[in-house]
Order: sequence, then structure tokens, then C-alpha cells
Amino acid sequence: MEMLALLLVTVLVCPAAATPIAHKPLNHVIDLASNLSKSFTEEHFVEDVGALYDAGCNDDFFCKVEEILKGHPNSSTEGREEKKLLRNLTVYNRKLGINCAEILKTVKKSSQKKPMSDFLNNITKCSKQNNFNGPRTKTVESASN
Repeated sequence: MEMLALLLVTVLVCPAAATPIAHKPLNHVIDLASNLSKSFTEEHFVEDVGALYDAGCNDDFFCKVEEILKGHPNSSTEGREEKKLLRNLTVYNRKLGINCAEILKTVKKSSQKKPMSDFLNNITKCSKQNNFNGPRTKTVESASN
């Protein structure tokens, strides 16, 4: 009887402990960024977020990509999906209580431009990483050029 109880507890508790915490907005961000990356017919260029990505997908990364998407002119084909992506990033940042206005004061603007597809791939990778491991809140003092 004790063995059955121990087995039952192990089966019910252990998978729950190993299961990553999913953030519903990040699930949408992953899908939208991945689909948008594939759908661009002409290449648009946006500010490079590679340094923020390399620094570990922290709050400053998610704030910066939200800021870039807010300022990016939406084309008619991808515009609706970009708005959905922006909305889900905003929800994610708000849900975590991230003060992007304060964080972005310390993030330097990159002088380099990268294709929108690279930008969206970075968003997808960081979203997957944070969705699996949980959000990382350490911010980078500055993003290098």
C-alpha cells in the first residue's frame, strides 16, 4: 500500500515539477514571430538587437523589440500579424511588471540594421528560451553597436 502511494505521488508530482511554466503571451509571440519571419516577401531592415539577444534575452531585449515594433511601419501584408505580435509582447511585459520606459533609458540604440527576418528569429528564440526557463530580469547596461 505504501509502495502504491509512493508511486502515485511520484507520477503526479515529478512531471509537474519538471514542466516549464508557459506564458500564454509568449506562446503567441513564438507562433507569430515564426510565421512572420517566413511570410516577408521583401526584406525590411530594423535596428539590430543581436547584442541584447547575446546578453541573454533579458527584460531589456523584450522592451527593445516592443519599442522597435511600435515604430516600425507596418506593410499591408504583414501589418496585422505585426500588430498581434506587438500586442502579445506588450501583454507579456506588463504581466511581468516590467517598466520598459525605465529600462530603455539604459539601452543604447544600435547603429546597425538587420533584416526583419533576423529580428523575428531573435524574438522567437528568446521567447522560447524564456517560455521554457522562465523570464530573466537582469538587464544589460548598454547594448553595443
